[in-house]
Amino acid sequence: MNDLIGSPAPSVILSRQDGSSYALRPGQTGRRAVIFFFAKAGAMNCVYEVTHFREAIREDPLFKNVDIVGVSEDAVSKLRMLSTGHELNYPLLSDPQRVAHRAYRVQRGLFRWWVSRMTYVIDERGIVRAGLDEWAWDKHVPFVADWLRKLDREAATAAAAAGPTTTTTASLPQGAPSPSLSGASATPQQGAALPVNGHAVAV
Repeated sequence: MNDLIGSPAPSVILSRQDGSSYALRPGQTGRRAVIFFFAKAGAMNCVYEVTHFREAIREDPLFKNVDIVGVSEDAVSKLRMLSTGHELNYPLLSDPQRVAHRAYRVQRGLFRWWVSRMTYVIDERGIVRAGLDEWAWDKHVPFVADWLRKLDREAATAAAAAGPTTTTTASLPQGAPSPSLSGASATPQQGAALPVNGHAVAV
């Protein structure tokens, strides 16, 4: 079992396709995140995968408020060509030193010539909820979509369990001056309150 599942997602800083620095810190924005690792910019199946994510972002509402990034060992220049050539609508991160690959337990597969195709789904708190290690490029977007639906259901269940929020307004005794007129402060007091061998692993 991948030991990242159920744990905080690692934070790393890499270069994106335009050469700028990108701090990968899942959970910091309060949004869900998807991080997928692909083998090589320009390889046919990798092009299929990165454009599959592009279309999901364009067409599927599930992906609208999700931070999605793709990571490979390629140089920035190659990722720029890939992103520009296919009009990608999310960042590609260059990791030639394998900093993120090691942090996210991404190994080399297929006689160690290629990086394993790996995808993680991370919730709003920055917790790794699921991962997929699967060479087939067309399995990853559906895997992510399934997990985003699952997180939506969890959020709906939690909201229903919490019930509606109500605000109680205390009435002033008759004749008592209004705080706004008497100069009393209206400031509230403090204190108000992965997967292995092609199988997905989740908590």
